[in-house]
Amino acid sequence: MVVGIIGKTGAGKSFAASYLKSKGWALVDLDILGKELPLKYPQIIKEIAQEFGEEMILIRDGKKYLNRKALGDLVFKNKKKLAALNQIFFPFFEKEVEQIINNGKNILIDGVILFEANLNRFCDKTIFIDASDHILLTRLKQRDNFIQEETLKNRIKVQAKYEKLKDKVDFVVENNKTIDDFKKQLAAIVERWNN
Repeated sequence: MVVGIIGKTGAGKSFAASYLKSKGWALVDLDILGKELPLKYPQIIKEIAQEFGEEMILIRDGKKYLNRKALGDLVFKNKKKLAALNQIFFPFFEKEVEQIINNGKNILIDGVILFEANLNRFCDKTIFIDASDHILLTRLKQRDNFIQEETLKNRIKVQAKYEKLKDKVDFVVENNKTIDDFKKQLAAIVERWNN
C-alpha cells in the first residue's frame, strides 16, 4: 500500500509520518528527496543554470551544487519562475518515487508537493493533517521562535490554498488536541487500512 500525507506546516504532518514509520512504514520524504535529486541527476543542475543563470550554481571541490538560498529567493517571489523550477524537478520526483514504490511495500510519501507534482496518483490512500490557525501559530512560535510572529501569520495565510485539498484526500485528521488524541486518530486510520 502507498499512502500520501500532506498538511499545513505546524499541523503535525512530520509527527504523523514518524508515527507511521514507527509502525513499519517506509518513509519517502519529498523535501529530502528534492535535495538529493540534483546530486543524483546532474541534468537538473544544468537545466537550472540554463533557465535561471549560473549564479544559481555553487562549485565546491570541483562538484556543482544548487545555490538553494539564491534559487529559493528567486522563485518564491515569482510564480512563473517557480513553475519553471517545478517543470524541471517534477519529472525526476516522479521517476524516483515510481522506483521506490516498485521496490517496496507499505510506503508513505510525505510532502507538500504531493498533489502539485501529481505524485498522489501513485497513492492508494491520502491523508491531510490539519489544525486551526490558532494552534498552528502557537506551534510555529514554539518551533520557529526566531521568526517574527507576523512572518509566521503570513505563512499560515499562504497555506490557505491547501484547504481545497481536503476534498481530494481520503482522510482528514484534525490535530487540535493532545498528542494522544492525534495518535488515536492515526491508529484508527491504520486499523481501517488493515481490515
